[in-house]
Amino acid sequence: RMLIRVCKNISKFPAHTVPILTSCVIECARGGLKKSAYEHAVKLMQPEYRPKILQKVRKSIEKMVRRPPTKEEEEEVSPCPFCHFKVPNSLLTCPQCKNDIPFCLITGRHMVPGDFSLCPSCNTTALHSEMSQLAEAGQPCYMCKKVIKKDALKK
Repeated sequence: RMLIRVCKNISKFPAHTVPILTSCVIECARGGLKKSAYEHAVKLMQPEYRPKILQKVRKSIEKMVRRPPTKEEEEEVSPCPFCHFKVPNSLLTCPQCKNDIPFCLITGRHMVPGDFSLCPSCNTTALHSEMSQLAEAGQPCYMCKKVIKKDALKK
């Protein structure tokens, strides 16, 4: 779903449009998001992008465009930290209160009330449950690369 988020802003990556859309189509199809894969495959079939598609995936993308899917798997939802409206996990703007929702450093999903934490070193937001798992595994913060101590985490 993070690739879908990138594809919604594909105009900001003009030099990499075809590789990003191709990756999105492949990963969406692999992940069961058939409708999203179809929508991005249609974009790839536009005349300006079509010749730039890799030969090894062109046939499968063309086949996908010929058979549009009817429905897509619903995304999990969680409450907005501001107004508690149920928002899809990968959405970073609440459709109800229009606030920009901070996202988790580890998962890329939006933050939820009651599961909020900051990296003790760089103060980057993350879900407390995910940051605790990272600390238990002895892995460093993805942003500052410093090892996280579980006792230094605050909820």
